[in-house]
Amino acid sequence: VETGSTQTKKLSGTTVQVAQALSSVVGTTALDFEILSDRKITLNHQKAEEYIDLPVFAAERPVNDTHVQELFDEMRRGNFNPLPVVLATVELNGKVYKLNGQHTCWAVSFMPKDYSVQVREVKCRVKTEDEMRMLYRTWDRLMVRTDAHAVHVMLAGSSVAENIGPSHLSCLVAGLKR
Repeated sequence: VETGSTQTKKLSGTTVQVAQALSSVVGTTALDFEILSDRKITLNHQKAEEYIDLPVFAAERPVNDTHVQELFDEMRRGNFNPLPVVLATVELNGKVYKLNGQHTCWAVSFMPKDYSVQVREVKCRVKTEDEMRMLYRTWDRLMVRTDAHAVHVMLAGSSVAENIGPSHLSCLVAGLKR
């Protein structure tokens, strides 16, 4: 269903709406890059440290110790899921920059020396800094699951969570972390 500048779609009982108008941002170009390789690799201490040592793009987020700790804890418990992990680099004028995966690499660097995990590695190349900016801006746009949502997923359908709403669950999880 289109109405003015929005489009609405209903599938399987869920309704989603998107705006049709595009906003323009001055100083950006269309997304343009070349994929040099896309393959599975073994992420071990050596690979993690090589990746950590790569230079960062000027707008890279600083390493978040809390996120590294969460990944490290999952690895130690044996619950780390490597499927969504993508180590990514971008090459500009012969220089290779980190694009994605630094937190996972930091977590691996704290694991015992014999720890390794299979992850996806993508290497890209761009011709201009604007193209690198666009690639970086669009790379990791996933909505991270909160701790409360992860607990909700774990309890979903169980009698334990039968009468606990999402807001109460958030409070419960916050209390458990203290």
